[in-house]
Amino acid sequence: MLLFNLLLLLSVSPSMENISDLKIAGIDELRRPVIRTEPYIELFFRLNHKAPKAWCRVFNDTVSKSVYSMSIKIEDGLFIETWVRKKEEIVDVLKTMQAAVKSSIEQYIDQVEARSRASSTKSSGEEATGEQLELNQIIDSLDFK
Repeated sequence: MLLFNLLLLLSVSPSMENISDLKIAGIDELRRPVIRTEPYIELFFRLNHKAPKAWCRVFNDTVSKSVYSMSIKIEDGLFIETWVRKKEEIVDVLKTMQAAVKSSIEQYIDQVEARSRASSTKSSGEEATGEQLELNQIIDSLDFK
């Protein structure tokens, strides 16, 4: 089991895989859930590859208002931590987490695209003001999904 996790961590490349492929792949084998005397169960979900720090920030912001407490350590970027009071809540917390991962991917992509557009506008020497700025904001807010 330890060897499996070491190989898994070594296989996670520091270079970012396609962000839209990011998903929850399972439970951290080194920190499997156990019933203890505390009135809660800790859960550590593993992503299929390491997420960039900026995506982790988006995820943590997204879930900050969630019914379930969950977070990802920005430096680690591989495990989402949460807890439940009853084992019957595990399926619901996973569904909530999966929706948060998907939403965070969309938000992250939108932010990257907006930064790219902003930097290309600056590099072209154009300064958007007045009506052009309003037009740019309308175009940037269009939802093509």
